[in-house]
Amino acid sequence: MKRSNAPIFWLLFGAGGMLAALVGPVLVLITGIAVPMRFLVPRDLMSYSHVLAFSQNWLGKILVFAVVSLFLWHAGKRIY
Repeated sequence: MKRSNAPIFWLLFGAGGMLAALVGPVLVLITGIAVPMRFLVPRDLMSYSHVLAFSQNWLGKILVFAVVSLFLWHAGKRIY
């Protein structure tokens, strides 16, 4: 009997769902409410230079890639 590779795809779906449930609201709160209203965050938290420095760092690249790809994987699996 051939082994199924479905658990790998369901693992990615579950990881994307977990990120969407736990990290998604925090990202919306920070980028959509806290930074524009200057509420409990430093004035230049999301300045171009800070975001560029974060996204050019190897750890920042991995985090951005993981969050975006798992969000898209979860959304694609739910839509399909």
